[in-house]
Amino acid sequence: MNLLHKAPSGLGHHTIVTDGHPSLDRIRIAVLRLSPGESYAGETGPWESALVLQAGEGVIAVESHGIAHHCQRSNVFAGPSSTVFVAPEQQWEVRAQGTAPLELVVCSTPGKPGAASQVITADQLKIRHVGQGNWYRKIYDIMDASFPAHTMVLGETYNPPGFWSSAPPHKHEVDDPPHESDHEEAYLFRLNPARGFGLQRVYTDDRSIDEAYAVEDGDVVAIPRGYHPVAAAPGYQLYYLWVLAGNQRVLAPRDDPDHAWLKDSEAVITALGNL
Repeated sequence: MNLLHKAPSGLGHHTIVTDGHPSLDRIRIAVLRLSPGESYAGETGPWESALVLQAGEGVIAVESHGIAHHCQRSNVFAGPSSTVFVAPEQQWEVRAQGTAPLELVVCSTPGKPGAASQVITADQLKIRHVGQGNWYRKIYDIMDASFPAHTMVLGETYNPPGFWSSAPPHKHEVDDPPHESDHEEAYLFRLNPARGFGLQRVYTDDRSIDEAYAVEDGDVVAIPRGYHPVAAAPGYQLYYLWVLAGNQRVLAPRDDPDHAWLKDSEAVITALGNL
């Protein structure tokens, strides 16, 4: 089972994960690249979408909801940016401005009529500092369970060079509240410098899935189920945009029992650091 999708090249609209994907039923991902002055129009249909700026400058418009949002980001490692959530059955348009190409990721999951399109600004994001030692990472929650979406949960994670995330490895493939939730997921990776790489493993308890990939700048990994730890290569900062979709939006990940002790050690490490 190949869960790795290599980064598309060139300008234009590039569909990476679409309907009929062999592993994902509830997630679609596309990358949009525009030269300054170009525009692109899309529509959500029965899906809800998040338009996440990666680089460049432009305006994201959802005219039916009175949105014409100017956004700018030099790159994902310069800090968080705004996102536009577009409700189902809406038309949207992106217009590139400035002097550099605009790059934007379109994440879509099943929607529900009646939602409201809205802008999520950088100062609205929730910041989490997770882990200890070389499994520390910083997380920006763009759309958590409190956001009024139907199925989507969305955020950005930053690994320092040589550090791990999703550590201890966790999964979310069974609806068994409050112990575990059922969510598909996908990661879109960026590296700094861009010539770098990271490592992604996806594996299940019975090893019916056990895949490992070298991920490069712009690659996408589909995570239909299983544990999914990530590591950044030494010398390269790693970022990934993550999108989840499930029947409910409260996340309840289950840690791999073989590695759950890692989380138990975090309080001890914190205490030692405060001595």
